[in-house]
Amino acid sequence: MEFVLADENGHKIHASCKKTYFESKGRLLLVGVWRNIRNFQVRPAGGAYRTTNHIYKISFNQATVVTRSNFMNDELYLNLVDFQSVLSETLDEKLLIDVLGQVLDCGAVETIQCAGGYQRKKLDFTLRDINDSRIPCCIWGKLTDILHSACNQDDGLVTLLLRFAKIGKFRGEVQISNSFDASQMIINPTIPEAEPFKDMDTGDDKTLMPYESNEDSQEYINKQIDQADKRGQRDKWLLYPTKNIHEMKASTQIGDDGSCRIRSSFTISRAKQFFKKVFSLKKNEKDEQDMRLLLLIILFYLRIGNNEDRRLLF
Repeated sequence: MEFVLADENGHKIHASCKKTYFESKGRLLLVGVWRNIRNFQVRPAGGAYRTTNHIYKISFNQATVVTRSNFMNDELYLNLVDFQSVLSETLDEKLLIDVLGQVLDCGAVETIQCAGGYQRKKLDFTLRDINDSRIPCCIWGKLTDILHSACNQDDGLVTLLLRFAKIGKFRGEVQISNSFDASQMIINPTIPEAEPFKDMDTGDDKTLMPYESNEDSQEYINKQIDQADKRGQRDKWLLYPTKNIHEMKASTQIGDDGSCRIRSSFTISRAKQFFKKVFSLKKNEKDEQDMRLLLLIILFYLRIGNNEDRRLLF
């Protein structure tokens, strides 16, 4: 049995208990319960997917004694990492991390045929922090159905805490995923760190406000075109700049035909508000027809995706 111990000050260390000692010692160890532990071995910690940055780890032996403790504290002792630190690839990929963010782009649960003839469930999504930094994520196994179900509730708005997650790469891009059964997933956690995300979920005018994006740079566009060429599918829409609703409204450039990519986040519950916003932009009947077509595409995308929170890019 592998587990993580924390002291009263929040310092964590990896520990293990062999099957031989599980009945006499391991069964007394419950998640979230404090225990007094003495007489154990201390060894150097190493290898990949380490749960803590402690240089040592604890191993139970025959002399180890586990007794009840009167100490009470429900603190989770999180070590939340900054999204920019993950994206900059400056973190040690051997260490598992804690991440907290809002779930976007939750896709459908896929069943993947793995080596050895067995199948595993997979779910792709995106996490964003309060600064709108976004990280691609992928979870495997039993967690997929739980998260997918939460994302398809009435409001479709989910704040996710993923503990002991691993940093990896998929097709050259940084990605976060669960580390087998070691990772813990908490949906809409009731912790102070999650409070700012509630303000993001109000559905007010913030959802249509401009935000900085590196996708507006020509360097990013060229990178996307190069990737499309490698796939043999050069997408012409990549040549157009990314704009949000406010930038479309403010566009007055002479000779500008209005061609652009639109990026925003939508939920069904925000549909009425979005309709009002878009139709306030119309200038003539043709503009109104174009806007109606755009909205039909948006609603169709949301419907066929069987998910109430999608990031649109076209």
